[in-house]
Amino acid sequence: PKKYGIIPLWIIILWGGFSLTVFHSFKWILGRYKVSFILGGIIIPLFYLSGYKVGAIFLKYSLIYSYLCLSILWAFCFLLLIYVATIIDE
Repeated sequence: PKKYGIIPLWIIILWGGFSLTVFHSFKWILGRYKVSFILGGIIIPLFYLSGYKVGAIFLKYSLIYSYLCLSILWAFCFLLLIYVATIIDE
């Protein structure tokens, strides 16, 4: 049986680096909440699906169900990220 521990340090560093790109890479989307909601719901789950296709991650449920769940989750998460970044940037 597999044991799952804490999040690996490299994942924490990766997400920390991602959060630092918000004010540079995503400058064009700051304040555009509808666009961020749509892009977050469509594009970000595709990264998970590509990871699944190459065997890097395991999806417990069917591909369609997983994509829909990830779409809903990431649409709101990316919207929240852009909202907070827009407030901080003002």
